[in-house]
Amino acid sequence: MSAPHFSATDVKQAKAILVEAKADPHSLDKVDFLSLVHDFTVVNVSRYGGKPTEADVEVIAIGTNLARVDLPGEIFVELGKVVKNDSAFRTKIINEQTNDAPNYIPNRKVFEEGAYEVTTARCTAGCGETLAVAAIDLLAEAYRGD
Repeated sequence: MSAPHFSATDVKQAKAILVEAKADPHSLDKVDFLSLVHDFTVVNVSRYGGKPTEADVEVIAIGTNLARVDLPGEIFVELGKVVKNDSAFRTKIINEQTNDAPNYIPNRKVFEEGAYEVTTARCTAGCGETLAVAAIDLLAEAYRGD
């Protein structure tokens, strides 16, 4: 999954704000909550050096009646519905936060709207859809018995 890119200046400023907040909790009164969350995300993402995060998508099928899909992170329900609706299996179980938990994984629409989950996301717009397509492809292979 591609990671958001933050400049060295962004990272330095975010670290300074978080250090100040830790040293003086009253300084938080001057900072908007979502701005503070953004600063935490900047520092968190910078630890990965801007490199994409590897994410595993797994499918386990029992015949053509039941399939379990394991996805990383907190997948938005709209993405899970796409996976369920595009599979021929009668019963689909969608599990999230498996193998890794790269925070929230919103769908594109939510990225466009902006929200707390987008502010904390360690992935870019479109990553959720990429994971959903991977799951759909794996389900199709499992259904065919490939």
